[in-house]
Amino acid sequence: MAIKLADNNIVYSTGVSTVVFSPVINGKTIRSVEFTRVLHVLDLRNNLLSVLYLTQTIGFTVHITASQISFEGPTGTLLFIASISSSNAAFLDGSTVPLAEYVSAATTLPLDIDLWHRRLAHHHLAGVRTLLDHKLVTGMHLDSKSTPDPICKPCLAGKMHSNPFPSSQWHATRPLELVHSDVHQVPYSSFSGFHYWVTFIDDYSRYRFILPIKAKSDIFEAFKQFKVYAENQSERKIKILRDDKGGEYMSKAFLDFTTQCGIEKQHTVRAWPQQNGVAERANRVLSEHLTTMLDESGLAKAFCGECLAALVHRSWRGKWPSSTSCS
Repeated sequence: MAIKLADNNIVYSTGVSTVVFSPVINGKTIRSVEFTRVLHVLDLRNNLLSVLYLTQTIGFTVHITASQISFEGPTGTLLFIASISSSNAAFLDGSTVPLAEYVSAATTLPLDIDLWHRRLAHHHLAGVRTLLDHKLVTGMHLDSKSTPDPICKPCLAGKMHSNPFPSSQWHATRPLELVHSDVHQVPYSSFSGFHYWVTFIDDYSRYRFILPIKAKSDIFEAFKQFKVYAENQSERKIKILRDDKGGEYMSKAFLDFTTQCGIEKQHTVRAWPQQNGVAERANRVLSEHLTTMLDESGLAKAFCGECLAALVHRSWRGKWPSSTSCS
């Protein structure tokens, strides 16, 4: 930061920090004061304190006599004094101290609950009030009872999360009326070179059709395999296909095919997997089962394809459900 001196010379600060000062008033050391946003300027020969900053920004009241300057905080408490020398220069009475030794040091800012909220790494306000009311922390008190701002931007940046998504109340009334689909990447490839699997899940029966694929670009061919199998076994047509609008579902060939077949494409919002919950949950369940199967058997991770085939066959063996039955 550039700083202009009285002789119009420009000097620069090399850092910003906090300084704790231990005041002495009438020969007695009182509670320490914390100066925030202190600039470290190597080219200055003396430490300077901006009186105007304390009065205009912090709300200090300053009293000047022939021998000393008194500094009162926003609440009227005398925090420190400065003795005026024969050269008409004033120096604070006291000395600086290591900050780590004074957790409860005073500050040039109002000592209110909002300040403690920030000091305690933005701990929630109810918890801060509990610490104060039950005196669970030594030296923690308030000099101001001002109401904190209900909107804390650092808290929003660090703690914000989305609200739970409401569950859908609509369900298909017959097979293939709605099909959920998603692709899942496996962190290790199988012996056959498969890196992904794609799921097609019938909303009515929750029947899962799962195919291992080597690349996301293979999803279109996988869907055509699923379509032929499902429509042949159920003697019904796919009405709606729901996906997460990933690029693998948005190719021109894929869109042209579904249009020609009269299949409606439903896309959830990008980066919101909660809207594609049926397929996302299926991927999680499959992934968890694969991990446990490989761990128990002691097989190499490359056997994931074989484990997936065994898992799907075991869990969903049987014929495709009819319109009146569900497996």
